[in-house]
Amino acid sequence: MKITVFNRHFLGSALQLWRKRPLQALLSTLGIIAGVTGLVLVIALGQGAGRELQATLGSLGAGSVIIRAKTGDGAPTLTIAQAERISALLQPLAPQLVPVRFDTAEVVSSEQRESGIRVIATDRHYPSLYPLHLHSGRFLADYDRVNGQPVAVLGWELGRLLFPRGQVVGQSVRIGQRWYRVVGWLKPATLDVPALGLSNLDRNAYIPLSIPFRAGAGSGTGDSLDEITLRFAGEQQLGQGLRVIKRIVSTASGSAGVEYVIPIEVLRQKQKVQQLVRYALLGATGLMLVVGGIGIMNVMMVSVLSRRSEIGLRRAVGATRRHILVQFVTESLVVAVAGGVLGVMAGFLLSAAVDAFTDWPVDFSPLAAGAGFLVSIGIGIVFGTYPALQAASVSPIEALNDL
Repeated sequence: MKITVFNRHFLGSALQLWRKRPLQALLSTLGIIAGVTGLVLVIALGQGAGRELQATLGSLGAGSVIIRAKTGDGAPTLTIAQAERISALLQPLAPQLVPVRFDTAEVVSSEQRESGIRVIATDRHYPSLYPLHLHSGRFLADYDRVNGQPVAVLGWELGRLLFPRGQVVGQSVRIGQRWYRVVGWLKPATLDVPALGLSNLDRNAYIPLSIPFRAGAGSGTGDSLDEITLRFAGEQQLGQGLRVIKRIVSTASGSAGVEYVIPIEVLRQKQKVQQLVRYALLGATGLMLVVGGIGIMNVMMVSVLSRRSEIGLRRAVGATRRHILVQFVTESLVVAVAGGVLGVMAGFLLSAAVDAFTDWPVDFSPLAAGAGFLVSIGIGIVFGTYPALQAASVSPIEALNDL
């Protein structure tokens, strides 16, 4: 007789547990189900976080740096003149430079009123550094900045709130104490990195840098800036250019009131934290899998003790130790694989729920399902081998005496 774990007779014997004692069989798989579910979810979360990181790096670039003025009283620490000087000196290394000024204001339309809106005064290059895409209209132009045109571009959510009927471009809004004509409406933002100050982008309003803000906390007027963002070709150029930037800024206004934020370093730190969380979850998942394997071993040991007479009878009619070994390993595999399949299904459903109801990035893939299934097979073999060896070592004479 050919010995294989897929022998029809062995499989039929292995399914006896599910036919005769389904509740016991299901309970024996709970640990495997929980462990595989956790494993599938952790892998899906890890792949989702990796995908999000790559997408963010693709949007911001590995060579980006944000020069940010610290809030406080006194003379402005960043100015348009500094931005122009940095641009002139670093043009070959960093062709993309965007000056930015922030404020928070109330935005009013003929239909609605929204408070606490972040207003960003910048120039036409802002979308080249941040992934902003137009739904309709246009973004700010050089003509708007040079001539101080009172025009504005609205984020997706802000446009929907202010103009529920859907016609946004061409309307007028009051930002602070001044009226602006809406020339552009953005698509929903794909970037959300709170650590970089890039969150709730769909509620932003964009106006030309040359238009002074109303007086208020955190606002700037005239030549002052809140941020200067540059993008270098790569990390090597970033290191060279950063020394030049610090020299220019510290010479003009000192370095105490300025901080330098490098997005790739912030994202790498975030990735390290995510990895620590994943390792902790994998540790807990591994513990649950071990518990599940012990549960299978316990069930199989009970099965061996209760079936000693059956084992002795099979040995008496010609079954070898190898036959008995393969039979009980097969039974263990059936239990483990059943738990693995149920665990993969539960992991998929849980991943879908996390993706739908939370902000965690999730990427369920065949890799997650395959890993969960292979782990369940490994658990079945490892924890089923010892009971199978015990069954194979049963003496047929002693077992027959139990009849």
